Amino acid sequence: MQTRSRSKSVRKKSARGMKCKPTKRTRATDTPAMNALLSATAPEPLVTAKIAHERIGLERRAIYDMAKRRLIPSYRTGAKGGGVRFRISEVIAAIRRPAMAEHEQAAAKTGNEKER
Repeated sequence: MQTRSRSKSVRKKSARGMKCKPTKRTRATDTPAMNALLSATAPEPLVTAKIAHERIGLERRAIYDMAKRRLIPSYRTGAKGGGVRFRISEVIAAIRRPAMAEHEQAAAKTGNEKER
């Protein structure tokens, strides 16, 4: 006895023996709750150095130099010789990091002097 493989839109028979239209199958991502969850957790888009320059105010060449020296996170796109992309929030956080370290060191020095 051979078994037939069924496709996704198999016509079902109703209780009276008549054929029914196939039901629309929904994916889990088609629900409003799942769409809200996906939009809330969607990663920030990768942008070019030009867009990063416009939003942050750093020169494009400075952005590329900092990425080359691995001072800011960057992402290579495409094959060898492809472009470099950045996430704005990661660049801002990386730029603030050294300033915060210097600020903490200065605060530690002033705190030590007060104890003496």
